[in-house]
Amino acid sequence: MSCLLIIPLWVGCGDDENDYVSILPSFYDITFDTDQLYAGMTVTATAVQSRKGKLLDRTTYDWEVNDTISKHDGLTYDASNGDPTFTFKVPEASKTRPTSITVKFTGKYGISGSNCKIVSTEHAMGLSVVTEPSQIEGKIRLSKTFTVYPNVNQ
Repeated sequence: MSCLLIIPLWVGCGDDENDYVSILPSFYDITFDTDQLYAGMTVTATAVQSRKGKLLDRTTYDWEVNDTISKHDGLTYDASNGDPTFTFKVPEASKTRPTSITVKFTGKYGISGSNCKIVSTEHAMGLSVVTEPSQIEGKIRLSKTFTVYPNVNQ
């Protein structure tokens, strides 16, 4: 009679193979430091993350307002993963009626893990979100339109 002995063997570098997978951040909304936007005022826009990313490095943030006002930032995400911000002067609008502006944010994230994945989360009404994961770089584009009121001091 022969006997077969089975010995379990665990091989790996971490407790979970997902420990080394890059995860792109999820965004909930673009908000401002004021409740209403008026033409000519200086405001700060914030791309609010609902979930932070993981294992991301060379990161760039690009902001645009009505395809004219823009800002470009570079950083290392894992070292500085706060909500991205952009301070700008609201473009002049009609002097008699409300108009609108469109704020766009693009984040490009260098992938430092073995793979890249996204985790879907809910986002605010009116926010357009496009996420493009890849093996080398993940990209997230946000866009939202806001009402601008005439400046009452003009």
